[in-house]
Amino acid sequence: MSKYDFCDELKKKMELSEDNLDALYYPLNMFLDATGMDIKKGGYDEVLTMYNMNYMFAIKDYESDKLNYHFEFMRSINIPKKNYFVFRGKYNDLLFNLHLLYKKTIENNQNVPFSVSLSKSEDEQYYNINIDVDNGKTKFQLERNPQDEGKIDDSIVFYSNRVDMENIFEVIKAFINSPQNLYFKYKEVMNHKEVYFNNKEINCFENDELLLTNTGKIMKKVLNNKK
Repeated sequence: MSKYDFCDELKKKMELSEDNLDALYYPLNMFLDATGMDIKKGGYDEVLTMYNMNYMFAIKDYESDKLNYHFEFMRSINIPKKNYFVFRGKYNDLLFNLHLLYKKTIENNQNVPFSVSLSKSEDEQYYNINIDVDNGKTKFQLERNPQDEGKIDDSIVFYSNRVDMENIFEVIKAFINSPQNLYFKYKEVMNHKEVYFNNKEINCFENDELLLTNTGKIMKKVLNNKK
């Protein structure tokens, strides 16, 4: 029995060319390895080709006592130099969205620009992580939304100079294992970072009674009450 190959399955269902498959093979498999998804089972609904909207769309579902998933696939067609592939859906209690933007002639398929979002609940808290590659850097944004209305939402934002999928591999695995633990680990790092404000940023609030000089010196505003 041959080994299951998700990309080979997509190649047939989504009519991917060898060039398309070469560009998508690495990031898709890296994402699947990081999330630990078991997607061998299940069947596809009818694949739709929307020529008027330049995309193909397909759905794959599976449901059992221990495994439940709903996947949606979308890829661009007839859009020169703007190829994209979207893999999104729900896997048990995980919501996810992987967006890949690639070129057939890309020299290093390991560095296909991407965005990833993952959402999961733990201990009555709702956690979300968004990872985006843009302008030569990767942006990480984590959000914590308590289900208790009396508690305050919180978020963390930081950046990395790396733009490859390997850079986020362990982050995804850690989020799947425990989004709460990942959030507070990064929160601890952020709390020990020294962040410096310039004078303009320090005094960015509005104050009707005070004026600031260019050097940051505070002066009392003089009000003209003469009639």
